[in-house]
Amino acid sequence: MLMTVFGAVPLYVLLTGGSPSVLRAGLMTMLGLLAARMNKLKDGLHLIAAAAVLMLAWNPYYIEDVSFQLSFLVTAGLIVGVSPFRAALPQGTRWKGLYDLLAVTIVAQLISFPVSIYYFNQFHLLSLMANLVLVPFISFIVMPIGGGALILGAAWPLGGKVLALLSVYANDITFWLVHRMSSAEPLRTIWASPSFGWIALWYIVIGLLFWLLAAAASSRRAQAAFAHDEEETRPSDPSTGSGALFIKQASARPAAGKPYQALTAEGELVTPSVRQSLLAMEAGMAVFDQAAPSLAEYDISMLDEQTAARRRKLYNAGIATAAAAAAALLLWAYFPGGSRGEGQVDILDVGQGDSIFVQTASGKHILIDGGGTVTFRKAGEQWKERSDPFEVGKDVVAPLLMKRGVHQLDLLVITHLDTDHIGGLKAVLDTIPVKRILWNGSIKENQEAVRLLRQAIGRSIPLYAAQAGQQWQADGQTSLAVLWPLPPEEEEGSRTVPTINEQNGDSVVIALQLNGRSFLLPGDIGSQEEHLLLESLQNRPSGFLSQFGEKGGGEGGRRVDVLKLAHHGSKNSTSMEWLRYWHPAEAAASAGLHNSYGHPNEETLERLQEAGVEVRRTDLQGEIQFKTDGEGLFVRTVK
Repeated sequence: MLMTVFGAVPLYVLLTGGSPSVLRAGLMTMLGLLAARMNKLKDGLHLIAAAAVLMLAWNPYYIEDVSFQLSFLVTAGLIVGVSPFRAALPQGTRWKGLYDLLAVTIVAQLISFPVSIYYFNQFHLLSLMANLVLVPFISFIVMPIGGGALILGAAWPLGGKVLALLSVYANDITFWLVHRMSSAEPLRTIWASPSFGWIALWYIVIGLLFWLLAAAASSRRAQAAFAHDEEETRPSDPSTGSGALFIKQASARPAAGKPYQALTAEGELVTPSVRQSLLAMEAGMAVFDQAAPSLAEYDISMLDEQTAARRRKLYNAGIATAAAAAAALLLWAYFPGGSRGEGQVDILDVGQGDSIFVQTASGKHILIDGGGTVTFRKAGEQWKERSDPFEVGKDVVAPLLMKRGVHQLDLLVITHLDTDHIGGLKAVLDTIPVKRILWNGSIKENQEAVRLLRQAIGRSIPLYAAQAGQQWQADGQTSLAVLWPLPPEEEEGSRTVPTINEQNGDSVVIALQLNGRSFLLPGDIGSQEEHLLLESLQNRPSGFLSQFGEKGGGEGGRRVDVLKLAHHGSKNSTSMEWLRYWHPAEAAASAGLHNSYGHPNEETLERLQEAGVEVRRTDLQGEIQFKTDGEGLFVRTVK
C-alpha cells in the first residue's frame, strides 16, 4: 500500500502544476513513505531539510521564489510550533477541533508574516478569521467535492458533472467571502518592506516563544505526573501509622531506567517516582512516615512545590517577555522611524510619464501625478491587448509607495488629466487612502479622466481646484505654493467645471519648499505658459514666494535648488527666460527610454548646459532621489 501511494505522488505533482510548494509536499511525502518502509522515519524536520536540499540541488534559483520560501518556512514552523502553542490553549475535548485549527492558523500567520509584508507590503486584520472559516470549508467541502467529481466522472460522467458544478459553486462562495473580507479597507494595513535584520530578530523571538511554551507545557506535565505519583504512594490509613513508606536503599545504584523500590509497613512493594526517591536520598532519610511526617520531609516537600511554582513563574515571565518583544517588533515595522528629520523628493521612474513622491521631515506624504502608459491602438484592435497588461500604477507606483511604508497620502496633486500623468492613479486610489486631492479644476473628454474623478468622489475624497496664489503648509519645514493656472474668468456665481481637452497649458505648477531647499515642479506647461507665469509673479504680493528659494535669479527672479523639466524636457519648454529667472542648480527630466517623442529634446539639453545646470534623467539613470536634512542636498539615482 505504501509503495502504491509512493507511485501516485509524482502523478499528483504533475496534475497540480509542480509549483515549489507542491514539489515540497510531494518530496516530503515520498521521503516519509520511503523512510517508514525502511523503519528509519524520524521526524518532519529531517524530511523538510532533505526536500529542501533535493529541490535546491535541482534548481538553486528556487531559493528566490516566494512560494518556495513561504512553503518551507510555514511547514517548518507548523512542525515546531503547533504542539507547544496548542498546549497553551484549553485542553478540553468540547472545542478541541476549534483549538487545534486556531493553533495551526496562528502559528502559520506568525511564521509567514515577515515574508508576506516583505513581498506584498500589506496585512489584513481579518486574515486570521478568514483562515478559520475558509480552511475547513476548502478542506472538508470544496476539495472532497472536487476529488469526487474527478473520480466519479470517469465512471459516471453525469454524476461527475453534477459534483463539478457543486465544486464551482463552492469555489464561488470562497471567492465571494474573500472579496467581502478584503473590501473592509479600514482593516487592511500597509507595511514597509522590513530589513533582513528585522526579519532575523522576528524569527529569533518567535523561536524563543515556541521554546518557552514547550518548556512550560513540559513542566506542567511533569508536575501533573509527580502529583499523580504522590497520590498513588500515599498510605491508606495515615491516622494509625500503618502504611509507612520505606525506601529500599541498596549500596549499589539501581539498574538504568529502574526506580528505587519501597516497601510499606505491611511488606507491599511500591514503586514511587524517581523524583520522590531522589528527594528522599538527598535528605538522607530511609523512612518517610506518612502518618507523622518529619520536619525534614515537610521542608523538602515544600521546597519542591516552591521550585515548581518558581519555574512556572519564570516560564510565564519569559513567555510574556517574548510576546512583548514581538509586539515591539511589530510597532517598529509599522512605524519604522519616519524620515529622521530628513525630507525627500523622488522623481519616480515611470517611463514616458510623470510621478513625483515627496516625504516631509515629519512623515507627511505627497504624490504629484501617477504616471501612465499611452497607447495608440485603433478601434477593433482590442485583441492585441494582453490578458494582464503592464500597468504603471499597479506594477510600479502603488507597490513602491507601499514598500516605503506609505499608510496614507496627505495630498495627491493631479497636475492635469493627460494619460501619462493619471494612468497609474486608479491603482493608487484602490490601494492607499488619500486625504485630499488638488487638481487643475477642469474636465477632459476622456473616459480615463472621468473615471478617475468619479472614483475620487465615490471615495469621498475632497477635491480642490488649483489656482495661482494658493498655499499649503504641510508642516513646519514644508510648504507648497501654486503658481499656475491663473484663476479662471467666469461669471459671478458660476460653478461650472470647464472642459479642456488640450491640458498641458493648464498644468498645476508647484513651488515646493522642503527643509530649506526649493523644488520647482511645472507639470507639462510650455514656453508660452512659462512667460505668462513669470509675468503674473510681478503682480503677486511681495511675500508670496518669500520662503521659496533665494533672491538672486536673473531679471529679479529667485534661485531654486531643483527644477523638474516641464513636459519631459520637450523642445517648447524650459526656455532661456525660464532658466534665467529661476537659475536652478539641478534639473531632472522624467522620460521613457527610447521614447518616440525624443524627450528630453537636444535643444533643451543645450540650453541647460549653456545655463550651467546639471541634468539627471530617469530614462538613463532610473529614479532620481533628492534628500535634504536642512543643511545639504544629497542626490542619488536608483536604476
